[in-house]
Amino acid sequence: MALQDGIHAPAGPGSPAAPRNRWLPRVVTVFFLGLSVLGCWPAWATFEPLVRYRRTTATMVSAEVVSKWVVTSNKRGTHQHIAYAPEVLYQFTVDGQTYFGSRYNPTEKYGQRSGAEWSVRRLQPGAQVPAWYDPSDPSRSVLRRNPDLRMLMWVILPFLIGRIVLFFMHLAQQPSAGTLRQRRAA
Repeated sequence: MALQDGIHAPAGPGSPAAPRNRWLPRVVTVFFLGLSVLGCWPAWATFEPLVRYRRTTATMVSAEVVSKWVVTSNKRGTHQHIAYAPEVLYQFTVDGQTYFGSRYNPTEKYGQRSGAEWSVRRLQPGAQVPAWYDPSDPSRSVLRRNPDLRMLMWVILPFLIGRIVLFFMHLAQQPSAGTLRQRRAA
């Protein structure tokens, strides 16, 4: 309680007895922005081919469906199942030099067998297919530039959570209706 004109008055957020905490919102902002920046790395890995890679024509060497045991967890426990993806090998030429690529997507995606089989059907050995390569390092290439939109959550989610936390911190620092009535009455 602060002494105001000889009368004890409650210390409100704007009174000298209760200075506003100015460093905490800055720390929270830096923390959540830092998490968003860290999330940019996995997001960039999936979006980089869309932004930087150049198109070329590749010749398929081989393509087959491969399987992998995938472990997933949810509220009901941990489950194992088999997931499928195309495994590819293709060759292309950039500036007279031949390169071999083995990446189908920018990130490893395993899913339904039917989807992997559909992809492999179009990629028969000897087929000419579009491919994309990194102009600064042509050994980095992909056949499909499909980004994984789930990777954006690592950028957007920390930013949104940080904004929500700051909003509630701002609300907590606002004087209550009772405090405002007491100030007006004094």
